Amino acid sequence: MTARVQMHYKDRIREIARAYRQKYPAMDNLGMLEGIGATLRFTEMHNDGAFDPEHNVVFLNPKTSLERQRFTLAHEISHALLLGDEDLLSDIHDDYDGDDLENTIEVLCNVGAAAILVTPDLLERALSRGLSATSVVNLMNWGGVSASVALVALAENTLEPAVFALCMPPSGQYKKNSSGETLPSENFPSRTLEVKFAPQSASMKYSLSSGTPIPFDHPIQAAFETSLPLEEISYLPFRSGKKMTARVSAYPEKNRVFAVFLV
Repeated sequence: MTARVQMHYKDRIREIARAYRQKYPAMDNLGMLEGIGATLRFTEMHNDGAFDPEHNVVFLNPKTSLERQRFTLAHEISHALLLGDEDLLSDIHDDYDGDDLENTIEVLCNVGAAAILVTPDLLERALSRGLSATSVVNLMNWGGVSASVALVALAENTLEPAVFALCMPPSGQYKKNSSGETLPSENFPSRTLEVKFAPQSASMKYSLSSGTPIPFDHPIQAAFETSLPLEEISYLPFRSGKKMTARVSAYPEKNRVFAVFLV
């Protein structure tokens, strides 16, 4: 089981990242890199990006979306900020090792990326009418950030027990024809959904695993089928088949659904 990242480490990287954003507010690629003095290079790779601390170079995959590139850039900047804080890095190495250490660093860099890209004012505005799946979409639109950034930012700044989820069809369920239209694959006769990404708030004891299927009777599936936002008392569907009662808010957008579970 992956070790859970301690909250005080998240608070520390968030503080470092926000200070960086305040000192270097420009959100274009070069402006974001100014503080670490790194060179930016675009190269095709299996990952979205990488940071080479020896040569102080950030690599981005040009085949990813612009929103994804911004998140990846902020994530790699967070790697540089973490490496530059010897006390924080030493404390993390004292508490974690092996895969847990690697996972902790990646989680902290996601938290740092969200803090760089999403300001407290944006968060307050997105949450002004209460926490719901609409909050996710509003934060994406107002901040010009990816779904991952919006989900992480809300999860890291929500006090109540909550799980946030991006739900999409399984890979291969849809394919493009010769005209560029997206059509269901013959291997997937029904329009099913699964969890692609699901961060949770610090007060939430349970997590939702990537790949968890969404049952056909669930409000998330109903929102997907009707293309209408839904909010009702339902349940959190665990991969094991167990269910936990929760207020579910679902917001469909194109070929995906954003969801918030409040328990």
